[in-house]
Amino acid sequence: MKMSDGGFRPGYNVQLATDTESQVIVGLSVSNRGTDQGEALGVEEQVAQRTGKHPGAYLIDGGFVDLKDIEALERREVKVYAPPKENGGREVRYQCGAAGTQGVVAWRERMETEEAKAIYKERARLWRGMCERLDEGSIRSGAV
Repeated sequence: MKMSDGGFRPGYNVQLATDTESQVIVGLSVSNRGTDQGEALGVEEQVAQRTGKHPGAYLIDGGFVDLKDIEALERREVKVYAPPKENGGREVRYQCGAAGTQGVVAWRERMETEEAKAIYKERARLWRGMCERLDEGSIRSGAV
């Protein structure tokens, strides 16, 4: 797997989906891809399969942002909370390609609101808590 220093070594990229209230892990993916981009949809599908429904909202790290995934999630009525990628100040042309789809436009407009920005800020706190519990070994397995 390609590492952040540019080298290649054996490694794994682990994705976790947790319920934000209970912090129960409801989705898990392990790959040897060096990027998170494009991983969100597969993990959300696991959540839907395990729980019997799609989540009403999906709070994801900016590295997961993939416009096709966002469009698919929004079509399932899953509100995505993830920061749009920086584009160097260039104008976004919504009418072109994946950037112009209804779901992607709705996501971009949502993420411009103060409410969505506040929701996204919670991701860091939730993730820190999950990492602490993983480090402590206090997470136990169980059927979902």
